[in-house]
Amino acid sequence: MRKIAANSIFPVSGAPIKNGHVVLSDSGEILDVVGGGDTLHEIAGLEFYNGILVPGFVNAHCHLELSHLKGKLTEGMGLSKFIRQIPALRQQEPTLIKQEAQKALRYMWSRGIQALGDIINTPFTIEMKTTAPIKCHNFVEVFNLRNRSDEDVMGNGRKLLEKVQHHQLKGTFAPHSLYGTNGLLMKSLLSELHEHSIVSVHYKESFSERGLLIENGLKTILEHPHLKQLLLVHNLYLTGGNLDGFQKEVPKLLEKIHWVLCPNSNLYIEGQLPPASDLYQRNMQVCLGTDSLASNRKLSVLEEMKTLQANFPEIPFDVLLQWATINGAKALGLEQELGSFEKGKKPGVLLISGYNFKNQQLSSEAEVTRLA
Repeated sequence: MRKIAANSIFPVSGAPIKNGHVVLSDSGEILDVVGGGDTLHEIAGLEFYNGILVPGFVNAHCHLELSHLKGKLTEGMGLSKFIRQIPALRQQEPTLIKQEAQKALRYMWSRGIQALGDIINTPFTIEMKTTAPIKCHNFVEVFNLRNRSDEDVMGNGRKLLEKVQHHQLKGTFAPHSLYGTNGLLMKSLLSELHEHSIVSVHYKESFSERGLLIENGLKTILEHPHLKQLLLVHNLYLTGGNLDGFQKEVPKLLEKIHWVLCPNSNLYIEGQLPPASDLYQRNMQVCLGTDSLASNRKLSVLEEMKTLQANFPEIPFDVLLQWATINGAKALGLEQELGSFEKGKKPGVLLISGYNFKNQQLSSEAEVTRLA
């Protein structure tokens, strides 16, 4: 058993606790969250750290299998050029792909990431996830931008999903985007959904998607009876008007939607940021992702939080923390296990140093250390 304390605890499930401590079992389960007091020094076996304690992060969107492309693509080229360069660059020896992916997986764990929503097009990262401490949900990506037959596309997807399931990992189909998945392919994909399915879609990532309010393809996904959660990823060209349209047209389905923001990737590719303030003002369910090392320097949720804080100072730290923890856990169906300091959960325990208590913000030098 461990007792871990800090200047302040952010349980996410409630208000911050000054000078409190969390009690963990040997397996990492939260046994208790103890309120603050002036007698911490009297508690036997207590570990005290300067900074704040938070639950482990959830990286709701990544492409782990592209880790070997770090630094290979030029910044600011725009999405269309970026996508066109990926197929040729990703053709590398499987050994290299696996080595870099394994390295990235270890890095994410060390930087406090407890769970991962990972897009896969190949089997290269499947086996390593069976022994990784990070809980992974595999989104088997389906798209048809090369005039292949829809039957071939779905056939390849089924084989990959079967490999995921064979290794006792969680996985579901994921249309790459609405523009990359035609009507027949989308229909075929949706027919494969089982009860309580989680789906991830790249959404309004390109300038060409900016005009539409709620696309028919998106409505089709949202209205599917087996859909549990829908992750809409990037939202770079989303507008307040789009969000108002969602609230007007599909109000009862909004609880299924999770808006995943990957700000550092957006800056890398497009030089722009998603409308985080519009999402915050409308109390939307927002999660954070890193995207891949092809479009990001670090796979760090803390760095995504710092970027959002620097550009949207109106969003409070406790809200950003919810986006980085419990919201992502809900999106991946892991809210009963992760995302907050509550009895019975195993959310991990992170120490953030460099938190400004006066301004209630992260400093630019803030760092995260995994304690459990």
